[in-house]
Amino acid sequence: MKKLILIFLLLPIIGFGQEYGPRNSIGIVGNFGNFSNIYIPTNAPLGFDVVIFLNKNIGFFSDIKYGFGEISIGEKKPYSHFFRNSVDLTFDKITSSGYTIINVGTAISIFGVNKHQLIGMLALGVSNIKYYEQYYLGHEYYIYDYDNITSFNVFFGIQFQTIFHSSVKLGYDINPRGLVLGIGHTF
Repeated sequence: MKKLILIFLLLPIIGFGQEYGPRNSIGIVGNFGNFSNIYIPTNAPLGFDVVIFLNKNIGFFSDIKYGFGEISIGEKKPYSHFFRNSVDLTFDKITSSGYTIINVGTAISIFGVNKHQLIGMLALGVSNIKYYEQYYLGHEYYIYDYDNITSFNVFFGIQFQTIFHSSVKLGYDINPRGLVLGIGHTF
């Protein structure tokens, strides 16, 4: 009987000392930066990320983030329309579609105690933003493609997985520069 009581008393201590390893996660994420530009107030505030571990040490990481630019007013026309009517058109402003950021990389388990895990992430990707010129003639507005910029991106960050099946992400995108914040669920 004494051995049975001793086993029940020591069982939680034995269970807490086990290494569980990192868990797969899915969550929402955003790139927050570029606060000085009134036309693109944040880089890409809405996104989705996934971390899938292949073993206890190395995993796969991917995210996609979208930005919201100013909504352009008017009808989109080809540039040939602009050249035919350039004398009559009045320039209004340059607007943007907002950023789209896609990253793919690796996730590495750095430190873990029980179900609490600290994971490092490094990813390469691309970012894209499209600009439009907006003109008006009388009361009619027209939009023309102005520039489409695609850039190379590097992401690095960490994810903290808790015992409560949640995760918190903190990172940084190089292009467009911005702090990456996210929350998620582990399974």
